[in-house]
Amino acid sequence: MRRVWFSDGGLTSNFPIHFFDSLLPTRPTFGIALDSTLAAGAPPEARVRLPKNNMQGRTTSYVDIEREDGMLSPGAFLGALLRTIRVSREEALKHTPGFRDRIVQIKHTKDEGGLNLNMPPESIKAMSASGCAAAEQVIERFLDTDPSENGWLNHRWVRMRSAAALMQQKSGSIAYAWNVDSLQPDYQSLWREPEGLTVAYRLSKEQCAAGERLWQSLVAAGQFGPGEDLSKGAPKPQPTLEIAPRQT
Repeated sequence: MRRVWFSDGGLTSNFPIHFFDSLLPTRPTFGIALDSTLAAGAPPEARVRLPKNNMQGRTTSYVDIEREDGMLSPGAFLGALLRTIRVSREEALKHTPGFRDRIVQIKHTKDEGGLNLNMPPESIKAMSASGCAAAEQVIERFLDTDPSENGWLNHRWVRMRSAAALMQQKSGSIAYAWNVDSLQPDYQSLWREPEGLTVAYRLSKEQCAAGERLWQSLVAAGQFGPGEDLSKGAPKPQPTLEIAPRQT
């Protein structure tokens, strides 16, 4: 037996909306991001914001680290460093095409939410009303009967457009590596006959044939001309498609 200590999952993924995604989404997923920058006395309509088109929601967050006299605040600078370590990936994700369009930003004052565990009733009601307003905006946007204004159709198109560009780029790098003469054995021969390797991760005959079809299709997809580059005109900033350790 060994004692194991756990901490808040927000240390590694403070806004894990991507956990519920697939390369081509078949159902919508939504996120609510809280922001404590609302000025005291701001009207209720200033609390909730959902992007209405692909041009909105692109402003990245910035932490002010200067004092009123214009000098650097060491404490604010350290806080910004810690915040970057904790939420930089999520902040970038929230401003990526195909993500920002289904994330509702809810602003509240510094005296609301977070560690303010003894809020007055009016603050609780204000935050509750903000949640209702956020849900209403999502429903209105993603169930709009006008196809040109329907958020779900737009979301699917943006995700498919980005995915096509990324997959073509990855296929291009695969096609390049597949045909490098200096690698002996080359990748195709290595897949078919991994001689000299250990027995780890061996393939059955059926798997070998299926992999052969997969690799050949990827190599073919990676051979395209300049006018066929799908990354031109694709949504910006462009997301990434990488092999990374599983975070769940």
